[in-house]
Amino acid sequence: MRHISVIAAAIVLAAVFCVFPLAGGVSEYAAAAESYTETVDGVTYTYDLPDPDADEASITSADLNGKTECIVPQTLGGHPVTDLRKQAFSGKTGLKKVALPDGIKTVEVEAFDGCTSLEEIDIATTTKFVGEPVQMVNRLYVSFLGRVPSLMRVEAAEDNPRFKAKGGILFSKDGTELIVYPAAYPGKVYEVPAKITRIEHGAFCQTQNLEEIRLDADLIRFAHTKPFAECAGIKTVNLISGGEYLIRRNDLGVNQTLGWACGLEPEEFKADGNSLFAVRDGVLYSADMTALAGYPAGKDADLFTVPDGTKYIKYYAFYGSRIKAVDLPGSLESIDRFAFRNCTGLETVTIPNLVARICGAFSGCTSLREIVIPPRTEVEDEGVPAVPEHTVIKGEEGSCAQKYASKTGRYFEAVTIERYENRIEIPSVGAADISMTCGQAAKEITAYSKSALTYTVSDESILRLSQTKEGRTYIEPLKAGTATVTVTAEADDAYKACQKAFTVRVGKAAQSISVEKTSISGAVGKKRPIGASAEGALSYKSSNTAVATVSKDGAVTFRKPGTATVTITAAQTDTMKAAKRTVTVKAFLAAPKLYGCAKRNGWEKRGKVKLTWNKVQGATQVQLYVRYPGTKKYQKVMTRTAKLKSVTHKGLRLKKRYRYKVRVRTKVGGKYVYSRFSNVISVRCR
Repeated sequence: MRHISVIAAAIVLAAVFCVFPLAGGVSEYAAAAESYTETVDGVTYTYDLPDPDADEASITSADLNGKTECIVPQTLGGHPVTDLRKQAFSGKTGLKKVALPDGIKTVEVEAFDGCTSLEEIDIATTTKFVGEPVQMVNRLYVSFLGRVPSLMRVEAAEDNPRFKAKGGILFSKDGTELIVYPAAYPGKVYEVPAKITRIEHGAFCQTQNLEEIRLDADLIRFAHTKPFAECAGIKTVNLISGGEYLIRRNDLGVNQTLGWACGLEPEEFKADGNSLFAVRDGVLYSADMTALAGYPAGKDADLFTVPDGTKYIKYYAFYGSRIKAVDLPGSLESIDRFAFRNCTGLETVTIPNLVARICGAFSGCTSLREIVIPPRTEVEDEGVPAVPEHTVIKGEEGSCAQKYASKTGRYFEAVTIERYENRIEIPSVGAADISMTCGQAAKEITAYSKSALTYTVSDESILRLSQTKEGRTYIEPLKAGTATVTVTAEADDAYKACQKAFTVRVGKAAQSISVEKTSISGAVGKKRPIGASAEGALSYKSSNTAVATVSKDGAVTFRKPGTATVTITAAQTDTMKAAKRTVTVKAFLAAPKLYGCAKRNGWEKRGKVKLTWNKVQGATQVQLYVRYPGTKKYQKVMTRTAKLKSVTHKGLRLKKRYRYKVRVRTKVGGKYVYSRFSNVISVRCR
């Protein structure tokens, strides 16, 4: 035989309701069966044989005769006991312990109804519990477990296939379900183990000592389980972890499971160490304070002001609270279904202008006299009235509120809804105005307000305003000047119109002058273009016109050997500043071109060479060099005026080779400047 508490018995009952939805099979036989009695161990049992062919006895009632413990026999009248009918031990207030025999098949849920002193029931491994349809499980559990206020511990044998007990608390065999927390269990604070994924129906029913429950917030996803039925002593619900299901999916309120019609009315929420929640004055919010997740039903306050910045009020957030008035902030955008359900003291409500829809949020608010609904807020019934039938609906003519009132036959009072003050923020501008330069890429303007925005520019020749299909706005500088961009937030059902302007100062861009080379050189007398280009008109100036001059179109004429700097100036334009750039110019003497031929010098056994060269502009002298046969170096043989264009070199030995070259020179700043040597002439007199 297996031993387990009466609480566990009730839990097993729930587990098999789906298999045995009704106990009708037993009762049908009982209506026609003959009753028998037998006394065993001082207890008188009344039983019948509902199915004679099966030879099985069903106990219909028991007289304890003053006994507080009862071991149900395995047989009565020689027939195996297989069933306990409804009310078999009903009303036996003195019964403290009962043991069921192996072989018993079914126990109907009301078999121990009213056994207020029952502390322990030993359950056979074959026992199954049947009762009313499964949807009535919660009510039956509350009814049954509420009559065991003295239970302090639950124990289960180690070989029990369904349950295990730890520290007097009953869990499923794998430890993932919390089955029973005894009503009289000692301790004011209990933390549900992290392994738990489900808390059974009525598991904490009527706990007497517990004041704070600490649990994973994701456990509340098991809607309608009512694990804390009639737990009036619990004042604090501490969601120490989890909650992503509640906050992220936005479809389940913390009060829906914990407090909906089951007696739990905590005075405060806590969220110790939970990164998904924040708690202020005992009220539960999302960590970023944008969503109000739970208002403690037991919190003693007539007026509650929802903090500014709150955008969402979650499902069942205020369920059953005692508030008489609530001040909702202008930031509020959403009120979920049943958010204020059964707030019976709530008298008036003004819905903020940004709330898009209300649906059943105020069902059960029996004292709600009036509700003010802004123009843009849609009102819908889904299963329950969006607004109680007796509530006066106030709103603007032609609004969704008026249409709802007309459709549902509610009283409607036309009022003017005050629009909120609007504000425009332009983070891309900041505190200072914008400075741009011509040629700069278009700049995106990021602006925000609570209503639609439009943009205008004061001077479209200075600044181009454009918008993309995605709604992005850009400004592009066209020419130098100052323009004003005005951002307008349009008036709508919720907000007043407003404007904000900023100045854009467009400066000229730096101009660039490009040249083919930064340094050019040429022979005296030659011309060469600089090859400069820029946006503005170009002008040129030479630092030394004796060396080089520059034409208007940028052609350099080399005047005499030396170095000069040519400054190029690009004039300013509508979009660019003036710019300057320099080019180094070097003038040099051109190398002369040398010609020559050798002849015999008459009857003498000597030869001669006549050498000629071209005139070099800028040269004042010419020098002749020769390399005699058998030598490796040239020797200067002549320095003459540059006007001389030829010379004859005589007295040359026949059949010997002579090599000649010339160069020119001129004096600059007291020093001679030379050209390169000419080509070399090699001659031989025959």
